[in-house]
Amino acid sequence: SQGVATLHCLPKTLAPTCDVAAADGRWVREVSGFAIGGVAPLGHLTPPLVLVDRDLFAFDAVWAAAGSPNHVFRTDPHSLLRLCGGAPADIRGWRAKAGPPAP
Repeated sequence: SQGVATLHCLPKTLAPTCDVAAADGRWVREVSGFAIGGVAPLGHLTPPLVLVDRDLFAFDAVWAAAGSPNHVFRTDPHSLLRLCGGAPADIRGWRAKAGPPAP
């Protein structure tokens, strides 16, 4: 989802030891119940660790995926955080690597 990172790694305090990886489409469907491009920030089959980028709090409104690649919903960053049960995090600057996330 746009602006919401669903990561399987350590919290921000340990972020230097964390790699962020692009997830395989099949894995995303199995774990979240959603297809890539439509992963909503709530309603997952398996509860994820949801981190909401602190940079989003500079905006009055943000858009998130709503369960399909063709649907989004508008909300504000504070409501998004409350809705998904996420935690604010400094996502910018985390390095990405290729491959599926570690189990």
